[in-house]
Amino acid sequence: MCELHVFNLFKNIFSGIFTRIKIPEDSINIRLSKAQNSAYILAFEAKYAARVLTSQKQNEIFIAIKMNGNFFDADNPKRIESADENIVMLKDIVDLIKKITGAS
Repeated sequence: MCELHVFNLFKNIFSGIFTRIKIPEDSINIRLSKAQNSAYILAFEAKYAARVLTSQKQNEIFIAIKMNGNFFDADNPKRIESADENIVMLKDIVDLIKKITGAS
């Protein structure tokens, strides 16, 4: 899992959290899982003004959580104050990944 800010000729094309998960071959159907967890995903998207994007290629699942902001930095007093919010968000992201991959 990593935080990404991707630009193309100074145009931001993705900001958010990106996760790559290796799974046993054909153990998860990401489309079915996303459909089954749509209410949970919609609630997450509403809470964080985010968009959850998924794809699957053989034994790898990619989950991109598109949202604005810089996360998990503590380089100034305002960022240090938001550390608790970032910890809650990280827990919610891990829970979301578990839901999508069927680990919870």
